[in-house]
Amino acid sequence: MFIVLALVSALVFLQSEAGNYCPLENINSIPGCFDALKLATGKDISKLTRACCRAVFSQTNVMFMVLALVSALVFLQSEAGNYCPLENINSIPGCFDALKLATGKDISKLTRACCRAVFSVSSDTCYLLLFPGKAYPIKIFRDICLNVNYALYKNDFQTNVMFMVLALVSALVFLQSEAGNYCPTENINSIPGCFDALKLASGKDYRRLTRGCCRAVFSVIPDTCFLLLFPGKAYPIKMFRNICLNVNYVSAASPF
Repeated sequence: MFIVLALVSALVFLQSEAGNYCPLENINSIPGCFDALKLATGKDISKLTRACCRAVFSQTNVMFMVLALVSALVFLQSEAGNYCPLENINSIPGCFDALKLATGKDISKLTRACCRAVFSVSSDTCYLLLFPGKAYPIKIFRDICLNVNYALYKNDFQTNVMFMVLALVSALVFLQSEAGNYCPTENINSIPGCFDALKLASGKDYRRLTRGCCRAVFSVIPDTCFLLLFPGKAYPIKMFRNICLNVNYVSAASPF
């Protein structure tokens, strides 16, 4: 495409150097057309009208031949087959139609699965043929998917990270338990209902915790041991000391 544009620029330059300028009668006869063409040279086509374009195509000089040459080269380039494979996209029900709608800025039908299929396309320079003779760069749809599904992908990422953290914590707790570093439970068991209250507290239910139970928790030595509350599931005693401090049954300065 760069070579094509360079060729066009060279031809246009040579034509203008030869003094073969386009007549402006038809273009000037359309109000605002000349200014719209000026803007179009800077990629702003918002002012172009159908009438203005008709005036442009009314030119029958060599410039029209140059444009025809460009069109032919672009057509041949697309015919060369740089199209994206559609297997993954077609495997997602409704995905192809959703991408068609997305070309018109309707992204309501795009799904996470469809976007995954878009990102699974191996080449990021291919063109997605959605309509007869009309293909779009795959990068356009990747950008759309990133914008539309950012929150979903972000939530997925956060969920995966949280799961990994919890798995790591569980593994560390298991390894500590396997090492036999369990807390002695004599003092805790001496307080009626304390053991069950700590079980509930591990699930964030603190209603059964009493001052006597928290005193028993602070009496456990060492403070680096793990309290085995369920089969194969132990918790750091420090966790329950912090809970007791937060529910105000004891003070940090005077736990007993």
